[in-house]
Amino acid sequence: MAGMANSSGRRYLHCQSEKTLQWRAGPLGPKTLCNACGVRYKSGRLLPEYWPASSPTFSGDLHSNSHRKVLDMRKQKQKDVMFLPSLEFI
Repeated sequence: MAGMANSSGRRYLHCQSEKTLQWRAGPLGPKTLCNACGVRYKSGRLLPEYWPASSPTFSGDLHSNSHRKVLDMRKQKQKDVMFLPSLEFI
């Protein structure tokens, strides 16, 4: 997933944020995470469904800025996968 540079030359790849109070270190090195994602990453809670609400790509159906809601979304996905009808070919 490639980010596009804005006038400041930065856009974080995870949430596509262009503006942040502070750029933080992440898995790709220093100053690669927006402030919100950086705090989540440092605490070990940066999950794919987590997106800051201020992100330009935030979608309430796919993302949340609440860790509890993200965990609930993951549980629901697991339930949906478990109850998919199996397709058997004869």
